[in-house]
Amino acid sequence: MNNYTPWNYARFLDYCTEQLLLQRVGGGYRFIHRLLQEHLLKSEVRSILMKAMAEAWH
Repeated sequence: MNNYTPWNYARFLDYCTEQLLLQRVGGGYRFIHRLLQEHLLKSEVRSILMKAMAEAWH
């Protein structure tokens, strides 16, 4: 992950809903596809760990 946030976050979430990546639930959203959610979580955790390790070596 590169820590970028869409300028229009609400529109981004609506787009993800239209593309069937997210589902509106009450006042929030949830991933429709469990595998995508798990992949993104693993990618983010891996990115955080790699960044922490790189900073520790400098």
